[in-house]
Amino acid sequence: TGIGGGVIENDHLLMGQRGLAAEVGHITVDPDGPPCSCGQRGHLEAISSGPAIARWVTQQIAQGAESSLKGDVSITAREVADAARQGDPLSNAAFQRAGLYFGRTMADLLHLFNPSVVVIGGGVSHSGELLFQPMRASLQQYAISPKYYDDLVITRAQLGDDAGLVGALARHPRRKLALRAGDGADVFCRDNPQAALPGHRRHQGSAPGAGSDGRVRGFALRGPVYG
Repeated sequence: TGIGGGVIENDHLLMGQRGLAAEVGHITVDPDGPPCSCGQRGHLEAISSGPAIARWVTQQIAQGAESSLKGDVSITAREVADAARQGDPLSNAAFQRAGLYFGRTMADLLHLFNPSVVVIGGGVSHSGELLFQPMRASLQQYAISPKYYDDLVITRAQLGDDAGLVGALARHPRRKLALRAGDGADVFCRDNPQAALPGHRRHQGSAPGAGSDGRVRGFALRGPVYG
């Protein structure tokens, strides 16, 4: 489990020369950061994924930090999210930290691809504003111009944990699967239409992120299932 990604341009998935493109989770965000499962250090996956959030809280408690989760044998990201909603300062700090790096990375991706839509899925996305609020603030801070996020649609993935299965089916050479994006996605978060940055407008395209020709251009970020 970790953080994956995909880039779509003109209705085609960017694969790269060897099919290895868009490893978003392995972008280095802190060279001196925690070790990643791949063996490198400071990757986004090692800081903002569900297991990384839970691991950071566990480490902080072991170093003496106070938390309502103190005493739990095996802390999960879902438990951290629940504790944060109940006002636990350490759990809130964990999501602030994850959102900061997530937003900073997203700003870099906006600079590279200038998409019209970003789809976020995986279990950690269910934490909602615990993650999205610091993510939006970080994105706004590190984007070099508001033009990168004006009218940008950031929405939750609609396929949930079945996204990988449906994607594999769509890629099958003998299968054709038409996936229609849901109508009326709100800028920056479908679940919180009031959370748009100043100057953002509700998207009016034929689908979230559709260009003037109706084609969707954007990228998807997916974290692990909770636990």
